[in-house]
Amino acid sequence: MTAKTISWFLIITLAMVSSPGAAPQYDHEIVVIVKDGTIQMPPGATTAAVEDVIFNRPAIKQTLLNHTAQSVTVAFPDYDPSDTLFVTLMGNTIVRKFDLHLVYEIYLSDEQQRDVLNTKLIAYDEIPSSQNNGTVILHYDPRFGEQWGLHNTGQSGGTPDVDIDAPEAWQFETGDNTIVMGIVDWGVDLDHEDLAGKVLEESYGYSSHGTHVAGIAAAWADNNTGIAGVNWNAHFISKCRGDHPDTWNAVVELLGYNTLEAINCSWWLWGDIVLVHRAFAFAHNVGVALVASRGNAGQPDPTYPACFGDWMISVGAFTPI
Repeated sequence: MTAKTISWFLIITLAMVSSPGAAPQYDHEIVVIVKDGTIQMPPGATTAAVEDVIFNRPAIKQTLLNHTAQSVTVAFPDYDPSDTLFVTLMGNTIVRKFDLHLVYEIYLSDEQQRDVLNTKLIAYDEIPSSQNNGTVILHYDPRFGEQWGLHNTGQSGGTPDVDIDAPEAWQFETGDNTIVMGIVDWGVDLDHEDLAGKVLEESYGYSSHGTHVAGIAAAWADNNTGIAGVNWNAHFISKCRGDHPDTWNAVVELLGYNTLEAINCSWWLWGDIVLVHRAFAFAHNVGVALVASRGNAGQPDPTYPACFGDWMISVGAFTPI
């Protein structure tokens, strides 16, 4: 088994066995993608009251006001419209980026109006997409140190060898230190003794969930500390995300690293979110392997991003039995 084979073997194990996380933080917002010229913000403003925004069709503004829309915000205020091309990791293909200056967040005072407003907005030719904003749903595993998924001896009351046969794979390969993966989560604990020197870069903060995912993937092994990662020697880049535009940024920023092999996302979304879908499709087009969890219990079916397309590696959870 080669180092790169163990890399994919590593990535495919990262489904979380646990329960759904907290409610979205952006539950009063929708995200719209409009055609060029549909919305004109006041000069110099990135956020404005709906009344102060110019729409090419007055009926759109009235529809927003009828459904408690309060403000309009430019979702990507730092986006440069001239920055539309990206060279693939192989260096021989140019891929066009999605034009982010056409994405806006709209805040509603009554969150119960979001679904009906989305339906009314996409009836306008100028608005090809209108969807609820929201965070991803995380899955917390309370038994961080019980690694029956790597090597099941029946220690959790399960069936021996119901696992991924990690020790068998380690007889041939324990991982390559040139392997770099992106972990899109809520950050990683840089001071964790089992991850020291593993994180090439992080965006901000850390969480138990992000640290958990990183540990399963690449914790130092055979060091008398903590747990064993599937790939003992891999490194990773931690990117944090909040709402859907933040998730776009996290995925696309990872593509700036020429050594990136794969991106892992152990979370799921409420529906096929167009903006996030475009980010993952873009990553696929530039040659990065993409992995996402299907979730465990209580989530909708199908789940996303795992089901964005057959180019996603979709990972399901299993029990020790």
